[in-house]
Amino acid sequence: MNKLITYLVILIGFSSFISCSNDDDPKISLVGTWKVHRTVLDGAVVISQVSKIEFTENNKVTFFYIDFPTIEAPESKIADWIKNGDVLTIYWTETDSNSESTTYEIIELTESTLYWKIENTNNSELNQTLIK
Repeated sequence: MNKLITYLVILIGFSSFISCSNDDDPKISLVGTWKVHRTVLDGAVVISQVSKIEFTENNKVTFFYIDFPTIEAPESKIADWIKNGDVLTIYWTETDSNSESTTYEIIELTESTLYWKIENTNNSELNQTLIK
């Protein structure tokens, strides 16, 4: 009987250890300036119109755009952001935005790397790697 209790205690302890997921470290923050390192659209590497993204502590985010001579794009766009677990929602505050909000799934967040993906309204998938 003692062996059974010992095995049950070990099993319960082991299963509770395994069930704890490796969630984002709460000390790792989005706040700071992230440079777009790589952008993949539906499996093909593409050039991003966004050059860098700056998150502030007061939940503002600024997207800085590359000045392409053939594409009319603003120098920057400012929005509000909220992160809830692995979901990052950008709430566009400018009236010329294509949508009211954009939702990103954060795949990886470290002190120096942010990797996220988004499914666009036309069912295309955009994956981006950003670095600090």
